[in-house]
Amino acid sequence: IRDFRGLNTMNFDKYGNYNFGISEQLVFPEIDYDNVEQRRGFNITIVTSAKTASESLFLLKELGFPFAKKEEELKIIEEKEFSITRLQHVKDLFIFSCYTGLSYIDLIQLSPENIQIGIDKKYWLFTSREKTDNPVRIPVLPNAMDIINKYKTDPKAIVYNRLFPPISNQKLNSYLKEIADLCQISKNFTFHLARHTFATTVTLTNGVPIESVSKMLGHSKISTTQIYAKVVEKKLGEDMQKLRERLNEKRVS
Repeated sequence: IRDFRGLNTMNFDKYGNYNFGISEQLVFPEIDYDNVEQRRGFNITIVTSAKTASESLFLLKELGFPFAKKEEELKIIEEKEFSITRLQHVKDLFIFSCYTGLSYIDLIQLSPENIQIGIDKKYWLFTSREKTDNPVRIPVLPNAMDIINKYKTDPKAIVYNRLFPPISNQKLNSYLKEIADLCQISKNFTFHLARHTFATTVTLTNGVPIESVSKMLGHSKISTTQIYAKVVEKKLGEDMQKLRERLNEKRVS
């Protein structure tokens, strides 16, 4: 299928049925564009004997359904461009948090003064967590710097002396739900998911030591960060189990 990045894991209903839609038949490479008179979409519901969404997800994974990985979901959002300004603004804030781990309140209060040159002669964010008052030092990754540069001349950001134009938490999460629907990602899509993504997909999965991740997140105890590490370990265990099964299949054959 053209541009296919995997099925959304959040499309299960409370009965364990899996629902997804095909927007048009042109996603299939076998379709000849010249012979298409009208674009048609359709919805698909997969009903299994599973009683819950988690049981159904496990079953469909075992059957080989290509569900999207977290890093793919991040990529889908990151590459999506919105013509509606408010949605593009919220998307940018979400992606910035994915690459910095900052919560809503800590991100929205950032000012140009929070950007400083670190010991490595590169840009860092120097701030503190509103929740705990713990100091936070975060290297600015290229993806985050692109977003900072984008809003350097934004009138609202300049007036309020902020890195980004201010927006309420309520509006931000409301617009995130719109973004989720348009990207077909997740119904339970809140800004905190970005912080979770930074801890798991962006840092721990890529080998950043848990001690460093804990400091960047501003955690008072490393045990708090270990919750994210367990998520990564669980995913690693699932991947290794698939590897064992493939190796066993080769041995049998």
